Amino acid sequence: MLVTPKTEIERRQSEIRKRLADNGLRYLVLGSSGQTNHRGMLRYFADYYISVFEEFLVIDAEGPAVFFAHDGVGAAYVKEEGSVDEVLFIPGMEYNTVPGKCVGEYLRKHNASKVAYAGFGGISAHFLQSMKDACPGLELVYFDHEVWEMRMRKSPYEVELSRATIRLNEDNYNYWLSLVKPGVYEDDAIDLAGAYGWKLHTEDQYWLTDTRFHPIWSPVPLAREKHHMWQEGDQIGIVLEHAAPGGHYSEVARHVFIGEPDREFREGYELLKEAQAAGFEAMKPGNTVGDVAQAVENVMTGSVYGAFLKDGVNNMGHGQGLDIWEYPMINREDKTVLAPGMRLNLHPNVRFSDGKTANCCELYLVTENGAEKLSTLPTELTIV
Repeated sequence: MLVTPKTEIERRQSEIRKRLADNGLRYLVLGSSGQTNHRGMLRYFADYYISVFEEFLVIDAEGPAVFFAHDGVGAAYVKEEGSVDEVLFIPGMEYNTVPGKCVGEYLRKHNASKVAYAGFGGISAHFLQSMKDACPGLELVYFDHEVWEMRMRKSPYEVELSRATIRLNEDNYNYWLSLVKPGVYEDDAIDLAGAYGWKLHTEDQYWLTDTRFHPIWSPVPLAREKHHMWQEGDQIGIVLEHAAPGGHYSEVARHVFIGEPDREFREGYELLKEAQAAGFEAMKPGNTVGDVAQAVENVMTGSVYGAFLKDGVNNMGHGQGLDIWEYPMINREDKTVLAPGMRLNLHPNVRFSDGKTANCCELYLVTENGAEKLSTLPTELTIV
């Protein structure tokens, strides 16, 4: 189901209007692009799926939510679903030259002199400058922090979408795993598993794979170039992060062996599991994201496989939802306070003597009493 319940969209728009009013602001300009880590903003507030182009939304704290579409197809979809109050076109001759002009003119028409903005990580400077040129003297107030406070805490509806996308990704992983055997080409397995994923009604698919004794996960085009046939002794790294119906992403990251892994990998992997368990224990409301990262590092830094963590700040996970990577970023310096409804993907690395790394991703939901592990795949090393 693509369409988010209208009551859910209305709840989100109502909350952001309140946040605007609390900060003495009238308008919020939101933008998204087709990047998988930046497209979720308009899906969140307007249930709009962006495939390629930049699109924009202006929310008035005292009035309508106005969507700025670059073509008739997008405009018709948004208008039909009723998730916004008004739809305006970005004229074709303006989209590639001054894409923000129509938004700036709208703000100027409504005498806006100070507006909030969010979601511009995936938006071009070209849009921002042309918007400001069309509304001289416009003061912009950074509002991402307010939006992410909302988006980090998943509603009950979003939690159910998270559970569904985790089931889908794990199903797709298990199908891929059934193909792993000597004599099968690595890229052929991805092709077959990808086709299976589309039958599961994935909205988007993201794969990384590589086969070496200590693989570095690589994009699928590199796997095609290598066209490696699996053989006894191979170690395979696999990552899939697909979006299920409704737009929420999940993540699976695993290492699979054709034959027995060596002692060093077994030792490093056991350390990894111990560190993840410590991070899980630290996922309690009132603790910070940094506390989770520190619990992981406390286990790892005493080992040769985790000594590299002393060298600097290391991200070992992130949030996830309508974007493939979301806040918070799990590292020891993140002061975000954990709260019920936050979804965390925890995947610290271990590093081996040859400099290569390995990890295993587990997904969690912060609850009133601690955290719930959402991932259901076995945590033991997979040997076929």
